[in-house]
Amino acid sequence: MSVSTLKRAVRESVSGLPRAFWWLWASTLINRLGAFVATFMALYLTLDRGYSASYAGLVASLHGLGGVVSSVAGGVMTDRLGRRPTMLIAQVSTAVSVAVLGFMEHPVAIAAVAFFVGAASNASRPAVQAMMADIVRPEDRVRAFSLNNACKASKKITRREGRRPKGPAPTPGETRTVQWGASLPGRLGSPRLVVAPA
Repeated sequence: MSVSTLKRAVRESVSGLPRAFWWLWASTLINRLGAFVATFMALYLTLDRGYSASYAGLVASLHGLGGVVSSVAGGVMTDRLGRRPTMLIAQVSTAVSVAVLGFMEHPVAIAAVAFFVGAASNASRPAVQAMMADIVRPEDRVRAFSLNNACKASKKITRREGRRPKGPAPTPGETRTVQWGASLPGRLGSPRLVVAPA
């Protein structure tokens, strides 16, 4: 494939979409890049705080469960409150909950706030999708949603960067516990986390 062919393909992919779409796209990119908190939370809990790998898996599961619950709640809020208020509430809640998570000391508080971080960070998704459908012409929607999904893939890229921590391998019992704890939200549509050894 030549450079001119590649340039033409990129130009055809991104041209003609409204300016408001690009603002939504940029906000999605920033949110997905900021979602690395969930990935490194397991490393932080096990390596820095000294919690067990099974506890880190529980926290990761609660974070994922929060995302599952908020997808439904975010859709209801989008229908009842509107797109913009839902996005504003979700974005402010995400920023506040991530900041609060950094100050939590007690294991139950960490788990509870992690659930809220997962819920808040996914609550804006239905509003963003609905707003995109509103502002993009029907013939451009497939392209717009494809660009938005490519933007969401940035979370998967950042998540893979921190996967293999240094240190001794966990015991087989810890590994099974963590894989079970992280697999339930993964099957429900939330990210799986690879947890560092305790």
